[in-house]
Amino acid sequence: MQQLWLLKIGWDDPLPAQLQQSWKNFVNEVPELQLLRVPRKLFPAVTTDIEIYGFCNTSDLAYGACIYIRSNSSELGINITLLCAKSRVELIRKVSIPRLELCAALLLAQLVNQIVTALKLHCSEIVMWSDSTVTLVWILIESSVEKIHS
Repeated sequence: MQQLWLLKIGWDDPLPAQLQQSWKNFVNEVPELQLLRVPRKLFPAVTTDIEIYGFCNTSDLAYGACIYIRSNSSELGINITLLCAKSRVELIRKVSIPRLELCAALLLAQLVNQIVTALKLHCSEIVMWSDSTVTLVWILIESSVEKIHS
């Protein structure tokens, strides 16, 4: 859809050949989604330890974040489950990759906050990862500035 907006294609206009092929590829891959299985149970009823691990990343087309829950129980031992993921397409106006990486980190932080609040989790550890050193430096600088002004 974003590509259509950028090309200013009307509803009745024919699609360019490249977009037609992309759409056909997407439609052909949809049946494979039936093979996807997602377990419903996040963690066993008797869980001694819950940890949250989040990852974020970006590309020149989109950015996203995902959260895993690691639980430890006497019945099943350690269990790691993908809890959720969220993505955003790049803005129509061009933004630098470092800025998108920062957007991905913000998305991850917001997602973790929503999950912990909604599920009322008491986690022993919450760890969030970004592979962008620029983003990590920006976050550290911002927290240092806040400490100075406090």
